[in-house]
Amino acid sequence: MEDLKKPFAPTLFLWLGILMCGAAVIRLWPDRGYYFLPHATRAVHPDHELLRSSGKYGLTFGAIGTLLLFVNLTYLIRKNYIHIAWLGSLRSWMAFHVFTGLVAGVMVLLHSTFLLRSALGTLAFWSMIIVLVTGLIGRFIYAHSPRSLKGSELELEQIRHNLEEYRKLLEKMGMPLDFFRLTDAPTVKGSDKGFVGALIAMAYGDLELKREQANLRKLVLTTPRLHAMAHQILPLADRYCEERQWMSRYHELRSLMGGWRFMHRWIAILLLAAVSFHIFVAFQMGNLWLTDYFKNLFHPAAAAPAKPAVSAAPVAPPLTKPQPLPVPRHKHPKKAHKKRHRTT
Repeated sequence: MEDLKKPFAPTLFLWLGILMCGAAVIRLWPDRGYYFLPHATRAVHPDHELLRSSGKYGLTFGAIGTLLLFVNLTYLIRKNYIHIAWLGSLRSWMAFHVFTGLVAGVMVLLHSTFLLRSALGTLAFWSMIIVLVTGLIGRFIYAHSPRSLKGSELELEQIRHNLEEYRKLLEKMGMPLDFFRLTDAPTVKGSDKGFVGALIAMAYGDLELKREQANLRKLVLTTPRLHAMAHQILPLADRYCEERQWMSRYHELRSLMGGWRFMHRWIAILLLAAVSFHIFVAFQMGNLWLTDYFKNLFHPAAAAPAKPAVSAAPVAPPLTKPQPLPVPRHKHPKKAHKKRHRTT
């Protein structure tokens, strides 16, 4: 039987994501009015050159969001191809997957400045929103699917074996037999409710589980012989109740997880394709400061302005004899006098 102590990574990534998003909001709070201005009046805002999508801040947000989107895929690599224990549990990697997805969504939202102008940018933005929404739904399904504390999926026989082990330990600790009266042989239900119906049933089952755990806590704390061992009994009994519910709704939960995974995967592929084309068009058509920065970073000689060639001292042209100015041609004064005399 596995250790019932949960890993600390999910809590760590949760607070890290909250801090990063909060830092971005605090930094941009003085300029919050810019994001609500019409497109025609944003150019006169004093910080337009910084906050616009291709500005220093806007493009940095977009670069960070894009980087986190591709880092987000490392969860799939760890889950399907790399099975090394010291890299961390799948539950920790799922927490990292959720963290990078949420922070990337916030960065892309700030990069867009709440204004959609191009077709590729619009497609990438709405694909991101759909992926975030389905991701949050998937995180809810993931938390209720049959998994070990390390995040690996549990088969039905493994759940049955765990329930037997939990019951033996609880009986040794002195749990009364009344606690097991409804858990001796849980019925495995079918999966014919559909996606929405299964989500509603999952939410209802979650409420039922919380009521059962609350009654269990009350039973342990009010029984003198169990109260002294409450710190050992309660985690084990909570896990027993949770896995008992997994067993009764095993096929329903697995079907729900499979349908969600198919939908989420294809929308994510559409998102990555739209983002890749958006970046390609932006670098080909746009005059981005980030492009000039990397050119200066990797090719400083090519990016530097060409220096004028140093030549020898200029040679003075040879001296020439100045040409006389042309004399204007005038009519002879005598001929002009004779012509006037004839006319008189």
